[in-house]
Amino acid sequence: MRIRGLSHVLVVATLVAVSAIVISAAARIPPAPAPASIQAHPDRTATPGTTIMGFAWTGANEPIAEATVRLRDVLSGAIEALAVTGAGGAFTFLDVEGGTYVVELVDDRDRVVAVGQAFTIGPGQTVATFVRLPVVKARLPGLFANLGTTVVSTAAGLGIVAVAPPAQAASPDR
Repeated sequence: MRIRGLSHVLVVATLVAVSAIVISAAARIPPAPAPASIQAHPDRTATPGTTIMGFAWTGANEPIAEATVRLRDVLSGAIEALAVTGAGGAFTFLDVEGGTYVVELVDDRDRVVAVGQAFTIGPGQTVATFVRLPVVKARLPGLFANLGTTVVSTAAGLGIVAVAPPAQAASPDR
């Protein structure tokens, strides 16, 4: 697929920038308050043998020890369980009811600082997942440093495999 001009590239760059702003704004939404001590949602019956295990990492891919992670039901928004990571950043939720969940990494003030990918687990299954802090970079100095890479990656994800300048019209004199 050929693109004529930079207008399509600018549209993709704008979409990437808007997506970054939306994601940044969503990260600032405070989490729903949770009870001080919670093991499982009271309206659910845990399924023996259903296990969620994973790791919490920094943006530099180093384990986060003694961090609080919580299991949130994506459909109801309820916090289903809490865990504290071990020395290697590992956490486990045992005997969980089947459903669709995300793992949230929370700070000492119970604010969400990172969210893992959503996953679905069925009764008796085991799921491995992770939650990773974002990489922190300077806000303005490198604002457009990786814009070209981002635009190319996004375009490739949309199926755009090449960008070419507009064809020069040949004049009858040439």
